[in-house]
Amino acid sequence: MSGLKHWSPVKGQNSVPEVDDKFQEIMAAVRCHADEAGFFDPGHEPSFASGNSFTVEGDKRAVFRVGQRIRLSDDGVSKYGVITGAEFLALTTVTVSLDDGLLITANLTTVAIGIDPRAVEIPKVPLATETTAGIVTLASDEDITNGTEDKVVDAAQLKAVVDLITQNPSLVKVFETEQLTFSNADTLSVSHTLGYIPDLCQFEFVCVAADNGFNPGDVIKQNSACITLTGDKRYYGATLAVNANTFRLRVPSRGVLISTLVSTGTLPLIPENWRVVIKAFHATVPA
Repeated sequence: MSGLKHWSPVKGQNSVPEVDDKFQEIMAAVRCHADEAGFFDPGHEPSFASGNSFTVEGDKRAVFRVGQRIRLSDDGVSKYGVITGAEFLALTTVTVSLDDGLLITANLTTVAIGIDPRAVEIPKVPLATETTAGIVTLASDEDITNGTEDKVVDAAQLKAVVDLITQNPSLVKVFETEQLTFSNADTLSVSHTLGYIPDLCQFEFVCVAADNGFNPGDVIKQNSACITLTGDKRYYGATLAVNANTFRLRVPSRGVLISTLVSTGTLPLIPENWRVVIKAFHATVPA
């Protein structure tokens, strides 16, 4: 009689002849119950009904309450879940939803119920305004700057960050072409669907074959047009024009002049050694 389920709440129904034996029984029962902390076997023998239900004799709806956790000894293992229904018609049919999608089998032997949620006061989670050991660790300004994990930001800190972004808007990329081929004297026309003129537009030349000290993968970024006079020759920087739906890049007939990496001089790009990429950026917060 070591299981607490065998003890009756009525004193006279616990037939233990000797005091010492009684205390031994109490100790054994308390120990068994402690080993099963959180669940209690009320002693009602279950019978398999379906993959998500079982029956017990009598009206036991007051024992098996919707929302309670439940543990089943089934097929030699413990299965856990929650009670989703209990109906009485000759027998009490208890419906459950087991964790991890498990199902009840015909090898069900015992059931134990968890603590009744109506009798337990659920602790309130503290507001994130101070550090609470084991629950909330409030982020410092340094934590926010460094992106420290497992730290909570309160409303005041969040507002400060939002204000900072609003007052100092950053640019985000809203458009980018693939690598485009070009020739001297070309006008490249590229459509976009932004519907507005971005805050910043730029183009960059990407090296695909060695050229005057540049290696494949090197990038030369360009933002605006320029004119350079070299003796009797005139070299023009490429010009990028943009409206609400089109980019137009004009490459001069004499080519785009660059400072080489092999000397102190300047030479035009060789178009077949380069590709051009057009990019557009816009503020995250409108001015």
